[in-house]
Formats: sequence, C-alpha cells, structure tokens
Amino acid sequence: MSLDQVLFRERLRQRRMQKQMEEKAKEGDDGSPAGREESIRRVAAAAAERFAEKVRRQYGPGMLRHARVYTSLSRDPQPPPSDYMPFRPFHGWTVPNGVRTPPEPTLGPTAKVEDVKDVQLAEPAVGDASHQRKLPKHFPLVQASDGSSLLREETIACMERERRLPHNMGKLYSYHRPY
Repeated sequence: MSLDQVLFRERLRQRRMQKQMEEKAKEGDDGSPAGREESIRRVAAAAAERFAEKVRRQYGPGMLRHARVYTSLSRDPQPPPSDYMPFRPFHGWTVPNGVRTPPEPTLGPTAKVEDVKDVQLAEPAVGDASHQRKLPKHFPLVQASDGSSLLREETIACMERERRLPHNMGKLYSYHRPY
C-alpha cells in the first residue's frame, strides 16, 4: 500500500470519527476512544504525515505514490518468492524445497596423460635472438621527461599509479570529475 493511500484512508477515518463525535455530542454521550490501539493508530498516522511532508518537500508531491508502507515482518521463515532461483546457492547455503536452480557445471571430456604417448616440451634455443627480450611485447615503455627509458621497477610503479587514477583525471572538461 502506498503512502498516499494510507494517508487518504486515515483522513477518511478521521472524518468519519469526527461525524460520529458530532452525532454523539448532539445526543449527549461523551465516549472518546482512548484505548491502546487508538493511541498506536494516532502515533502511526502522525509519523506517516510527517514522513509524507518530508517526501513532498524533498522530492515533490508525485513521489508519495511510490513510497510504500509495510508493517513489521514476522521473524518466521518465509516461503520463497519464486519456484526458480536464477543462480546457484552460495557456499554453505541450501536451496529451499521445491525451488529449481541452474544445473551444476560439469567438465567436458578431458585428455588423460596416459592416453597421449608422445609428449615433448620444446625448449627455445638459448642463442636464438628472437626469444631474448628484456620485457614482454605488451609491456609499455615509460620514458622520463629527459627522454631516457625508466627501469622496470619504476615503470611498474608508474603503471600502478596510472591504474589507480580516475579515468578522466587529466581531462579539463569532464562531466564526471574525480573530485
């Protein structure tokens, strides 16, 4: 039930109570309900009105129909919301009865080492110049301001520093500023 529906019902109830009180005042009865339930209802209605006023001020009057009012939920175990859970349960959790989950992944066919007879690992020739490289091909070369290339540790530190920066740190006109 949305907040504006709750407030509407409460105002309607208050108007009915007001009419009943006026009719009783004409008859001469003075029986005002002062029970526990009525006081709880009054406190809840006042809290709902204060919250509605705050929502109206901050977000506008159209947001009242999107604010939902819930009673306190029971601590008893609740039935699952659906009979299908689109993910497998977390480690140590069990799936409730009657709930379907995706199937467990299974490994495809694998080759056993005994099946393969001729296994030879080729080692690169030590004297071959094509295999001799200080840094891998994808490793960037960072140059200092004077043009000399930095050492490997300094390059790694520079790359790590750049990785931790926001994606738009050096951009002058950016709608998503890092500050």
